[in-house]
Amino acid sequence: MTKNYQEFKSDFNSKLEQWLEQKQNDFSGRYKEGLTDDILSQIETISSAKGKRIRPFVAWLMSNNLSDRKPPDWSPFLAIELFHLFGLIHDDIMDRDQLRRGEQTIHEFISEKNFSSSKDSNHIGNSLAILAGDLVHSWVNELFVKTE
Repeated sequence: MTKNYQEFKSDFNSKLEQWLEQKQNDFSGRYKEGLTDDILSQIETISSAKGKRIRPFVAWLMSNNLSDRKPPDWSPFLAIELFHLFGLIHDDIMDRDQLRRGEQTIHEFISEKNFSSSKDSNHIGNSLAILAGDLVHSWVNELFVKTE
């Protein structure tokens, strides 16, 4: 199946958005806390903002060169991009970055939106962002496990 970079990126962004929306719906049904929804929304915002999608595109090209058939599903390509996001979330904490892809980083978002009145707002934001990154990493594992 021949697909250029822009076609792949458009399809990929759509699949990623659908997948993350499903994850948010799964969590919303189990956890009623606003903070969980806020963190998941910020993960979705960062993941869909200005991403080049080069890593999953190269993997997609390689999979097409190894086989004449269409890849069985989008799971490995989503996993590659989410693994990168997991690293970026943790990297933003270590580098004390405030923006990621033009959006507020998760640790800054949590500190300001939910805990700005606390003297420990930075610590709380960093701690919860580490857990958010770990959550994204668990999604990577989930996607790879279900890959055919």
